[in-house]
Amino acid sequence: MHGNGRAIPLTFSPDGGTLAVGSTGRVFLLRADDGTQLRVLRYAEGRGMFEVQDLTFSPDGTQVIALVGTTLVTWDVKSGDVVAHWSTGKENPRRLAVNPDGSLLATGGDTGVVLRHPSDGSVACSGSPGRVLGVAFSPDGRRVAGWAYDGTYRMMDVDCANQSQWPGEAKFVPNVTFSGDGDRLLAPGNDGVLRAWDVATHAVDSSLQLNGKGPFIVHPFDHDRSLLVVDLSAHTAQIWKAP
Repeated sequence: MHGNGRAIPLTFSPDGGTLAVGSTGRVFLLRADDGTQLRVLRYAEGRGMFEVQDLTFSPDGTQVIALVGTTLVTWDVKSGDVVAHWSTGKENPRRLAVNPDGSLLATGGDTGVVLRHPSDGSVACSGSPGRVLGVAFSPDGRRVAGWAYDGTYRMMDVDCANQSQWPGEAKFVPNVTFSGDGDRLLAPGNDGVLRAWDVATHAVDSSLQLNGKGPFIVHPFDHDRSLLVVDLSAHTAQIWKAP
């Protein structure tokens, strides 16, 4: 994977057959097995085109949702049309995630974690105040986790209640993801270590030293049997078994 000194947002479709890659005002849909371009999703505001910061497929694979600058944009995969777009205002989000049934969208940014209804963009609730980078829903859709710039991991229910936090071991964690059973939070640090945190005890139960300088971003891959690990410094991708 190559870029011009910036992080390259990407995600796989739920069936693993399509890879979505973000660029400036565009999302490229590629066939996952050979990289053949399938479609280009485009979005431009009146002020011009902005970088795609993060993106995800809807759980049924029919839509792509992306952060284009500070705007949440949803495309229909089949037609390529923009079906919705909402401004996030002063939230300045950097990461997003959708829950397993597609009813909630989470973003992490300057104001913490914000949960929205994808149907109309309305805010359901907000929590974990402070700058948050990296958000993920648990597999059962009941909790949201993230990493904050104060060096702590954040966890809360999807109604923004029962909020908790615990200190991390890395100074910078670009994103987080849950294990398939929801018992562990996988987090790649800027020290090149992928740690698996026990959600119940807030302790590291295993770790994995990654190849490269990092920072790294991890994506669930192959139905959680392995992880796609992207090295942002070298613009390379690796596939690892989850720790």
